Amino acid sequence: MKSDNVKKGMQQAPHRSLFNALGFTEEEMNKPMVGIVSSYNEIVPGHMNLDKIVNAVKLGVAEAGGVPVVFPAIAVCDGIAMGHIGMKYSLVTRDLIADSTECMALAHQFDALVMVPNCDKNVPGLLMAAARINVPTVFVSGGPMLAGHVQGKKRSLSSMFEAVGSYAAGTMTEEEVKEYEEKVCPTCGSCSGMYTANSMNCLTEAIGMGLRGNGTIPAVWSARLRLAKHAGMQIMELVEKDIRPRDVMTPAAFHNAETVDMALGCSTNTMLHLPAIAHEFGFEILRQGKFSAERAKEQDIPLKYWNPLQKGQTIEADGITYTPEMVLGPARKGIRLTYTTDTRPTESILRNAKESDLFICEGMYGEDDKADKARGYKHMTFREAAVLARDARVKEMWLTHYSPSLVRPDEFMDKVREIFPNAYPGKDGKSLELNFEE
Repeated sequence: MKSDNVKKGMQQAPHRSLFNALGFTEEEMNKPMVGIVSSYNEIVPGHMNLDKIVNAVKLGVAEAGGVPVVFPAIAVCDGIAMGHIGMKYSLVTRDLIADSTECMALAHQFDALVMVPNCDKNVPGLLMAAARINVPTVFVSGGPMLAGHVQGKKRSLSSMFEAVGSYAAGTMTEEEVKEYEEKVCPTCGSCSGMYTANSMNCLTEAIGMGLRGNGTIPAVWSARLRLAKHAGMQIMELVEKDIRPRDVMTPAAFHNAETVDMALGCSTNTMLHLPAIAHEFGFEILRQGKFSAERAKEQDIPLKYWNPLQKGQTIEADGITYTPEMVLGPARKGIRLTYTTDTRPTESILRNAKESDLFICEGMYGEDDKADKARGYKHMTFREAAVLARDARVKEMWLTHYSPSLVRPDEFMDKVREIFPNAYPGKDGKSLELNFEE
């Protein structure tokens, strides 16, 4: 266990004395130490109930055999901070939250973490921290506020801003505005509406870091407490299986989050936060919505996340840039993959590709592609790549149709089918998938 660094051995006797001061028992010293990052405070409506969520998480952790230890994270209410100098202090708290949580988790060598955020910069800040710390982690938020009702109609915080505008326009009285004040935000929880908080809590679930219902179960429902208990239990399973944020938050997971973002019509602030979170994992979400693996190479991300044969490269199909994890998927983890953009079918490629489960070759052109040859392209031809894969006895091969000036897709497919009749087209219409039989 990571916490053994502060609990085991003679050199850690002083450390153990301090754990004794905390009331730890000998039995607890032999169990995983789970940090529960509590964003509870009494100034943010979405956080005023987090003490109850934290207590439920503690019960779940203890039930599953861990030792829950709570420490705090700050949170700003954007609604209260807006319209004055306070708004200058909101976005910066995201990095303060990430930094301070990283400090606490690594200084005390927690084996795992349960993040309990809810509003605005708190959620992305803790997701950024999860990337840096990379111990088993689960998120459980405080949940959304129930909608208010005024004169029989559902209302939210947005209605409050509209009411102020209506008063200024002379279409609403001060008494009517007062009624809105008292009724549009009727409970604790993140403000009802697809603002930053509810958006990020839904995306946390979509990206794989929160249990089902994390983004949608209302703050005041008892189901939220049950979810928190299950989150506490789930973290112990992640500890046992050693599943960490970098195993979960892959480029494919970020693509899922972007898809859900578009489907739900989330806050545009997600485009502030998703790139920042991805950056911590070594990905860059570009304006085209693509991922670059160059950052992974710069940050020296361990090879368990990036196949060494790929040199941090990606392939394109269906308008998506695929990384190793996106190509292989969880069900195919551990298979031998060879990927190349080399210009010639060299002996080294043949050696690396030998008996690979999957061989991916990018940047082909046909033998008669004079236009590309004139422009200086020197990629392998379709035939050269297919023969190489045959000689290497790979089990499956993908050829990608790389340049927009290449032969037409139908010509491309015909050329490859001359060698491998069982080729079938990829979804993008520009690639073929070839299955090799013994």
